[in-house]
Amino acid sequence: MSLSGETAFVSSFVGLTILYHACAQRFNTPKQLSWILTVASSLVMTLSSLPFIYDLSVAGGRVSSVRVRQDFASTMLRFFQAYLLCDLTLGSVYYRSQITILTGWFHHSVYLCITELATRRTWSHIFLLCSLMELPTFSLGIGSLHAKYRSNIVFAVSFFATRILFHVFLCVSYYLQDGRAAADSIIPAMVLTGVLPLHSMWFIACLKGFFRRYKARRGGRMVPYPLVMRARQAVRRSRLCRSLPMREVVFEFVGLARGSRIRLAKRSAEMVVMTPSNA
Repeated sequence: MSLSGETAFVSSFVGLTILYHACAQRFNTPKQLSWILTVASSLVMTLSSLPFIYDLSVAGGRVSSVRVRQDFASTMLRFFQAYLLCDLTLGSVYYRSQITILTGWFHHSVYLCITELATRRTWSHIFLLCSLMELPTFSLGIGSLHAKYRSNIVFAVSFFATRILFHVFLCVSYYLQDGRAAADSIIPAMVLTGVLPLHSMWFIACLKGFFRRYKARRGGRMVPYPLVMRARQAVRRSRLCRSLPMREVVFEFVGLARGSRIRLAKRSAEMVVMTPSNA
């Protein structure tokens, strides 16, 4: 590791540690804490990919025309390595339950090896070109930290566009002669191919989650919260009167009410003034 590489790594590690402790006070759950560093890293890596995406676009999709920008690319890879180690280090202390063997230790260790290989073989620009795939990670992470920014549609669309379509495009491009000549090796194409099945499984799981939630919404009828509260209050009053609650109240309570809200409100009001002798 060169001196500039060491400086970039250490400064990034320290900066991410300070950022985590500055933001951790705003969040409570281990899941939210685990997303602080990931959101920061995914944002930085996505933005860092834009110069390389621009080269690719201007060149009409020819990966051989993407400029290397070795100093910038190497610095950003050291930043990403610092994130991986910082996430494992702080995660072991503050959100251990979120650092699993597969998505934590194994995933981060593999990417540490990939980034080190990319730096040593002057493939840092290829890794940053692929870093556009961090966009769905940022979308998911910011939604986990702030629920109002959560959008399953944005995540799914960005995931499919970057980690499926763009990923397949890069695989094919680096297998072709132009891509192999640009990388002077077939290894980048092989690495991309090895990661693609994982992205595909994640996307399939995402689609299954969408269909499961859609069926759940279609299978049950949503009852407005104020109506549920009024139904519960009516049930409690019926218990005080030692009488059974009316059928409409029971239906409303379980979300199966039929008829208008006005009629149900009238019947509930009548029940309130009802005595055991009237039941």
